[in-house]
Amino acid sequence: MTNLYIGIMSGTSLDGIDVSLVDFDSKPYQVLKSISHPFPKSLKQGLSELIKQQHCSLASLGNLDVALAKAYAQAVTALLEEIDINSAYIRAIGCHGQTIFHQPDGEHRFSMQIGSGAYLSELTSIPVITDFRNNDMALDGQGAPLVCAFHRDLVGRADNQMIINLGGIGNITWLPENGEPLGFDTGPANTLLDAWFQKYHPKQHYDEDGQWASSGSVNQQLLQALLNDPYFKLAAPKSTGREYFNLSWLDSYLATLDKVIEPNQIQATLATLTALSISQYIKDLGPKQVYYCGGGVRNKHLMMQLHNSSDMEISTVSELGIDPDYIEAIAFAWLAKQRVALRPGTISSVTGSQSDAMTGAIYQPSPPY
Repeated sequence: MTNLYIGIMSGTSLDGIDVSLVDFDSKPYQVLKSISHPFPKSLKQGLSELIKQQHCSLASLGNLDVALAKAYAQAVTALLEEIDINSAYIRAIGCHGQTIFHQPDGEHRFSMQIGSGAYLSELTSIPVITDFRNNDMALDGQGAPLVCAFHRDLVGRADNQMIINLGGIGNITWLPENGEPLGFDTGPANTLLDAWFQKYHPKQHYDEDGQWASSGSVNQQLLQALLNDPYFKLAAPKSTGREYFNLSWLDSYLATLDKVIEPNQIQATLATLTALSISQYIKDLGPKQVYYCGGGVRNKHLMMQLHNSSDMEISTVSELGIDPDYIEAIAFAWLAKQRVALRPGTISSVTGSQSDAMTGAIYQPSPPY
């Protein structure tokens, strides 16, 4: 086993730190172990407040940066202990970090993730590759989605397939039989569903199976207003995040309604928004096969909405030998492998960059003295 890499992903929902150990010596890849490690309560609260408020002191930002790296290191240690592999056998860790702001347009393009690569490298004694987005943005790209090159490698020979990730934000990878891949963020997948649900169910993290959404009816006036948001009309390449799609965004549309509607109706409407904002691209691009992944695949109500709105059978990436819950962690292990091999990690036709970009900054642990 000479090609062992670890991937780390903690998404917008802050529901845990996903860690995967992958052996790339063979194809298909062999995922040796994946775990979801909980956030320390104080760290989760601090990250949540920072992401929502988009404002903090420099001292708070620095403390969160290091505290998150320490939590990542604990997750890596837990993974290695479970599978009984020494850290010396790991070539590198690919760590996305926690996105706190993503600005793909404007005077200066940039994306900001925290989770100190230096601390993570020293605490684990493993090289760490992080900051995957900004090389692409320096080439005038969106810096997102980052997983499309991995999806292309996972599928192999493209035959008009599509992979749809239902994370906090939804994103699509389209692999046509002829021509260049296409990929972009579709808009909210789970982020608004989770945020609105938690507002009325503060002791729960998400709407299990979409039960609360299924108890309400869709408000057509709200749905049409949301679907008319300018983001959904943008052509690719495009990317977005919680800095755009959040409860303040939703509240601005709720304020335009003729009357107040029930909270579960709003949840139902948000589920339909996610489904329709994705299914329009399935219809437009016409893939032969669609594979879903991400936390949203566990939402039965949402998956039924997607089935009904796209007229396609529901399949997940488990058919490709990958656990839908851990595909992003596995993707960052793959991106770390690409960086070590000095190979590109993004696709210019996806991000809109001047060329495919070699992504990631490397932190090398200090040798023992």
